[in-house]
Amino acid sequence: VDFCFDEIETGQTVLEILSYRNHQEGSQLYESVDKYLHGCSPGIASPLLFINDHVVVIQDIIANIDDFISWAEQVNGAKTYLCFDQLQKSLLSSRSMYSTLEEFSTEVKHIQNLSSCDRLASKLQEVMYGSVCNSTPIGFLWCFLSTLLVSISGMVMITLRSSLYRARVYTNVPLRATWN
Repeated sequence: VDFCFDEIETGQTVLEILSYRNHQEGSQLYESVDKYLHGCSPGIASPLLFINDHVVVIQDIIANIDDFISWAEQVNGAKTYLCFDQLQKSLLSSRSMYSTLEEFSTEVKHIQNLSSCDRLASKLQEVMYGSVCNSTPIGFLWCFLSTLLVSISGMVMITLRSSLYRARVYTNVPLRATWN
């Protein structure tokens, strides 16, 4: 209950828990959770900032490779025989690298879409606030009621045992005069 009240009032409880678990402010996990719980607004690509940084770097590399391929095709078209074989090998490798990076860029954009605020923030907030805060008191109530029911049933069984079974009388049992 303290977790839910404090988190709803200040919004800092989850971040304090992360700090306690040695995830300092500025770490990827800390920043991502903070963005998803408190800073997400619809339309943000992804609060996972390191993915956004990778997308920019990949796009720059793809642009540079594209520039190199267009330059190499111009030189190749001029039929320059100086290092012609090396240029052909570089051009082939560059085209292969270009297609691989294009596929990788598509996968990273797919990851970005999967981790977008529109998809993930509402689910994370529902788990943190909806499930934890709403279900915990109900769960405690059911645990208390079931424990109370078990204890009452046990007491009734012990109390009614004497009325359900006939008392036994043992007649031929010798009594000891002394107890050793």
